[in-house]
Amino acid sequence: MDINQKLTEELEVKRWQVDAAVKLIDEGNTIPFISRYRKEATGSLNDEQLRKLHERLVYLRNLEEKKEQVLSSIEEQGKLTEELFESYLDTAGIPDPDLLIRTSGEQRLSNYLLWQLAYSEFYFTDVPWPDFGKEELEKAVEAYNKRDRRFGGLAEEAK
Repeated sequence: MDINQKLTEELEVKRWQVDAAVKLIDEGNTIPFISRYRKEATGSLNDEQLRKLHERLVYLRNLEEKKEQVLSSIEEQGKLTEELFESYLDTAGIPDPDLLIRTSGEQRLSNYLLWQLAYSEFYFTDVPWPDFGKEELEKAVEAYNKRDRRFGGLAEEAK
């Protein structure tokens, strides 16, 4: 992946501006310094643009690094295992949720914890998040406790 090209497209600036800003960041310059004293080098990218660029740069570089680690591990082991995949998730080492409560009448995951929610129970409520209190939580837990959890199996297999 060409990270600088991706940043150019996301920020809707010129490629040379991104290249110059990335070079300055990689040299150890701070965002405020670049914003104030290196305007000529970056084509006057402002503080907000530079902060967004830096944030995305770090994210995309980390993503690229994780991708390389995964590919290397797959090559070493000869296959992608469930355990290997889970080890690269941000939630590695944290148990998967048993219950997802979705407020405000929304009935979708929105790409939230897709892998981790595979065997979770869902509870949907029309109550908006700011109004979701103890009484609503008790309703959700009560509904959860009435569920027949099968973890992907058939009813008779789980018993």
